[in-house]
Amino acid sequence: MTFVDTTGLGLLVRLLAELRDNGGDLALVASADCGALRRLSSMNLAGLFRVFDAVPGAAALPATG
Repeated sequence: MTFVDTTGLGLLVRLLAELRDNGGDLALVASADCGALRRLSSMNLAGLFRVFDAVPGAAALPATG
């Protein structure tokens, strides 16, 4: 993702909570200079998510459920 507004931030947080309530998780893939990641950081939300700089890192996470 390259951009996220407050609606998108709310959706990501709700999705993360729902997934974790059901034994799942959510990982984001974003470069360090990504505007969306900067927005998450500025809102103190980046720490909620596992963030990877490439898809292989995120895809290597163990399946849950």
